[in-house]
Amino acid sequence: MNSMDPRRRRLLIGASTATALTALGAWADSARALVTPCKARMPVIFVGHGSPMNVVRDNAFTRHLRQWGEALPRPKAILSVSAHWLTPGVTAVDVHEHPPTIHDFGGFSPELYAMRYPASGSPAFAHETAVRVKRAKVIGTSDWGLDHGTWTVLHHMFPLADIPVFQLSHALPAIWLNADAMKRSARNFAGGSVR
Repeated sequence: MNSMDPRRRRLLIGASTATALTALGAWADSARALVTPCKARMPVIFVGHGSPMNVVRDNAFTRHLRQWGEALPRPKAILSVSAHWLTPGVTAVDVHEHPPTIHDFGGFSPELYAMRYPASGSPAFAHETAVRVKRAKVIGTSDWGLDHGTWTVLHHMFPLADIPVFQLSHALPAIWLNADAMKRSARNFAGGSVR
C-alpha cells in the first residue's frame, strides 16, 4: 500500500511528464536542425587552390580568400568536393569526427608538411549527404580526411578552423564521363571553366 499524498503524486507525475516532454522537444529540435533546410540557401562556390605553397604565402590570392571568408555567411558545416579524392566505382563521403590533414603532394618545403587544419568533421551532415545524393550510391568512410585541395583554401578563408568540414569524393570513371556537362554548367553559372 502506498501512503503518498494523492496531490503530491499528481504534482510529481506532472513534473516528470513536463521534464520528459521538454527533453523530447529539445531532442526533436536538434534532430530537425540537421534535416530542415535553411531558409536562406548557402552559396555553392568553386575555388581552385593554385600552388599548395599559397597556404604559407601572403599574396593577392590569399588575401582575397581571407576577404571572401569574412564576407560569406557563416555555414553550419562545409562540404568540399575535392578533385584530389578519386574513388574507383563508388562515391564516398568522409565521416570522421576529427578528419586528419592529408599532405597529398610531394617535393614542397617542410613547412607545408608540418601544417594542420584542425577543423572537426560532421558525421551527421555526412550521413545526410549520403542519403540526399540520388544519382549515385554514396558510402560513408573514414579512409580519407581533408586533402590539400580543401585545407589549403580553408586555411585562409576560415583560419580558426571552427566550422566542421567533410569531403565528398569523385567516383571514377563517372567524373570523366560528365566533364563536358560540368564545363557547360560552370560557364553558365559563373562564367568560368572546369578543367
